[in-house]
Amino acid sequence: MIDGEKTLLAQSKLGSQPKHAPADQAVAVQTEPLTIGHRLRAARLAAHLTQQELAGDFYSKSYVSAIERGKLTPSFQALGRLAERLALPISYLLGESKIDLEALEKSSILLRGPFDQARQADETEALLRLGAAEDFIRNDRPHEALEELGGRDEPPGTWPLVHYPTWYWLAGWASGLEGRNDEAIRLLERGFHLAESLYLRAPNSQRARLAEQVERLRCFLGTAYCADGQTALALQCHLQGREAIDKQIITDADLKLMIYKGLGREYLAQGRYQEAAVFYQLAIKSAHDRADQRQHGLAAWGLGLAYREQGNLQQARKSYLEALEALGAHGNRQLLAQIRALLGQVLVNLKEYEEAEHHLQRSLEGARYVKDPRLVGIALANLADLHLARGAPEQAIQAAQEGLPLVQQSEDYRSVGELQYTLALAYAAMQKNEAAERAYHAAIRTAGQISDRDILGQVHQGYADFLASQGRFQQAFAILQQMSSALPSEQSILKRDAIVSSNVGTKHK
Repeated sequence: MIDGEKTLLAQSKLGSQPKHAPADQAVAVQTEPLTIGHRLRAARLAAHLTQQELAGDFYSKSYVSAIERGKLTPSFQALGRLAERLALPISYLLGESKIDLEALEKSSILLRGPFDQARQADETEALLRLGAAEDFIRNDRPHEALEELGGRDEPPGTWPLVHYPTWYWLAGWASGLEGRNDEAIRLLERGFHLAESLYLRAPNSQRARLAEQVERLRCFLGTAYCADGQTALALQCHLQGREAIDKQIITDADLKLMIYKGLGREYLAQGRYQEAAVFYQLAIKSAHDRADQRQHGLAAWGLGLAYREQGNLQQARKSYLEALEALGAHGNRQLLAQIRALLGQVLVNLKEYEEAEHHLQRSLEGARYVKDPRLVGIALANLADLHLARGAPEQAIQAAQEGLPLVQQSEDYRSVGELQYTLALAYAAMQKNEAAERAYHAAIRTAGQISDRDILGQVHQGYADFLASQGRFQQAFAILQQMSSALPSEQSILKRDAIVSSNVGTKHK
């Protein structure tokens, strides 16, 4: 390949970078070739084809050469045949879309490369390490999985390219479990583009497997988008996955379950609770059919959230108990503490205080056992709400004051605002009006900083009621007027809601 051809291929690759391209790639020239000839030549070089090979039986080498040099404009039919031989959409050659030419080049190497004993050894090593990495991930050990994969940059260069998509899937999954959403998206996007390119150029005997691999990467990419607050993109990925299930492209039961869970999570984040419940129910059925207690519990957890947001507390209680039973055998104390906290909240609202206290105390014990300060703070906040509901404001104040510095330390400002509001209510119940007013002001400031619509509305209403109870009606009216202007729009809170709901079953897939 002459230097000019190398430059052209490099420029073409840059035109198809994924959204989260590495920084070292982003500094290069980013000019996409403009003519059909330039695009055809770049794609041919990426596919490792000569002009004669591209021409095939339909055209001559000179015909292809003339197109590439801009001396001849092909008919639409001819362009379509050339695109088909390159396994590319015709829209790329027309300049209407972009493709990942780097992935095309790698897939061409795979399809044309010889298979020898050295490659057989690399194949064996790849399969063993990929299997070990997946086992680590499924046992909540993502860091060890990444070590087994050789890091988070790119697959080992000696591995057969056919295993690269699986490497990107596992590395992206592990990075997401570690909370590195940008890294997870970058890896999964690269794997997705590569798997698509391999699928387009693979023989028919390999296409079914590669098609499912594409959907697996799309599914996990959707989960990473959701964790990053990009709910619309996430929903689009999982809806395409649902379509692939209907077309029987996806046969793997585990992948189907993950898509159902993903759709439940995204609909929950968008406030579409009835649709969320439908897909969480499908996920529960899928998990039950596979006797997968872990996934059963996580899906029931999400279903409980959907029911709670619809105001159906009895069904929420039933779902949380189902989640607790399913995950109890798994023994993850952190998960169990979180579910008990949610169950306790519902039981407080149902005025079933004894059962609520049982679960909330168990939640606190579990949070302290795993040494999670934020979870301890949330458990104390829930106990404070219970004491307040029972008419014991002194105990509520004690629990809230103990929990407040823990959630502040964890920078969980939503829980900070809720605890400040609980303190305000408890002080008001004890007629400690100055302390109550300070707590109301603090809660309003916190909720305003994070644009939390729920807390802002609740605290403004509570503060107005407090002022009215003291005969300060003009101030109460002014607070209610301020409330509508202080509340953020639905769009401005979408990312916050997406992040909150995406934590359900994402970290512990």
